[in-house]
Amino acid sequence: MKKGKIMTVTELIYRLVQRSDGQWHDSTDDTLHIGYSGWETRRETERSILQQSGVRLSEVHRLQDEGVVTSCVLDDYHVGLTLDIDQVLRYTDWSLQQLELW
Repeated sequence: MKKGKIMTVTELIYRLVQRSDGQWHDSTDDTLHIGYSGWETRRETERSILQQSGVRLSEVHRLQDEGVVTSCVLDDYHVGLTLDIDQVLRYTDWSLQQLELW
């Protein structure tokens, strides 16, 4: 990607999910959860954990503004994001059946 190019919401969703360490679908509240792990030898910030996976905190904030990311939780060595399944389906070509397999 060229430096300075603004990514679309769809591109950001694909980027977040593809670079995550894991993802799972919660059918009880229709959300998609993705996670990123940091170094277990030290406590880190959301920004530093995301950067290790090539994701910018500003990208997460943009998706929060768009209503795609509904929460961002920092544990000592892990960042967990919750995505609104309806928004993910709206912006991507993934089907609900694909997401339910995660």
